[in-house]
Amino acid sequence: MSTSHGNDAQIAAQSDQELFFGQRARGGFTAPTRLIWGDHCAASWLTQMAEHTSSRCLVVCDPALEHKAPVVALRTALGARALWLTNREMPETAWVSEHTAQLDWSSIGWVVAFGGGSALDSAKALLGEWLFDGGYDGVGMGARRGQLTRAGITKPLFVAVPSTAGSGAETSRYVVCYDKSGARWKKSHGKSWALVADVALLDPQMLAGAPPRVFAEPAFDAFVHCCESYLCQGEASDITRSLCLESIRTLSRVVRILLTGEQLSMNDIAHLQVAACMAGVAISNARTGHVHEAGGAALEWCDGLTHAQTLWIFARRGFAQTARSAQGARLQQELAQAFGCTSMSDALAMWEQLLARAGSLALITKSVAALATSPRIAEARASVVRRVADDAVWCTKESPSPITEADAEEMARCLEGVSRD
Repeated sequence: MSTSHGNDAQIAAQSDQELFFGQRARGGFTAPTRLIWGDHCAASWLTQMAEHTSSRCLVVCDPALEHKAPVVALRTALGARALWLTNREMPETAWVSEHTAQLDWSSIGWVVAFGGGSALDSAKALLGEWLFDGGYDGVGMGARRGQLTRAGITKPLFVAVPSTAGSGAETSRYVVCYDKSGARWKKSHGKSWALVADVALLDPQMLAGAPPRVFAEPAFDAFVHCCESYLCQGEASDITRSLCLESIRTLSRVVRILLTGEQLSMNDIAHLQVAACMAGVAISNARTGHVHEAGGAALEWCDGLTHAQTLWIFARRGFAQTARSAQGARLQQELAQAFGCTSMSDALAMWEQLLARAGSLALITKSVAALATSPRIAEARASVVRRVADDAVWCTKESPSPITEADAEEMARCLEGVSRD
């Protein structure tokens, strides 16, 4: 039950996956994850899998999920064949290094990750350390763009069971960890199709009974992913834009349901999970933009906030900057149909209502206010400017409107108060 990268044809295909798409003169599209969805699908699939393979399984699980039926079923079915790791927080490089040194990959036939983006990125980072000479950090970028997995090894089957519906980590080729040993966090990241889950089990039961915030914030994360991928000029294609629009339509339905105060049905949750997966595929075949970059930088400065929450800080200002383009105008037309509004600003007003109802907006406002009056504010603004301006591909090639340093400085000023432009 594993995927070998050992023969010439597979090596050539892997190189093509990493290098061929994303060029103005040629295109391509990759979506290697098999999606399986439906109420109670995960426990039955994992149990059957455990019964049909004798190899050991590495399990990475958010400890808050250990009572969930799919987790209990897999633990029971595997018995002593399970190697069990838990991680709930944003993955740290120290955690990855510690466990990498202890793992005997030659005995591991498959990897299962239960959780949100943190648990899935933890599993990806462990896989990346095994699959690539030099580890996952920096793979797929610069001199390591198109780097192949190590010769002669076998990739374990990677199964993702997401417990959130937003980051799309289960279908995304990106992995992100942080080194928290210094005064400021240091981002450690890479991207490769070899890190994408081979199978994603989208079981609504993983989200059953969750409070509104668990749906609202990840859904907004997916919304930002879809909008920025749709706006890309060169790397986006008709396929990725179609995925983005279909995902946005689903997200708009979920927003309207949650704004009424109604509970999402299992069917609604299943559709939301699929929408998050589509967003993950889209960003992997296109890219994210300056709202995402600014939000990533702010994670290091806004105490206690999630990535989805930091995205909200910059969303109005960032999308106002790209709305002045023809592609931005087309996106606004699509949003008008999906959300029943006239502009991106109106769509964001609906998200604002939802985030306020979920209690997220108060947390964001409190954290931003604390940062704005702290001695760290100047350094925080500078880090946002640097992170946005240094993304030269987005600023000069992919963004529908060129993003200047002045635009980056406008984004950074959102740290003095959530932008209402």
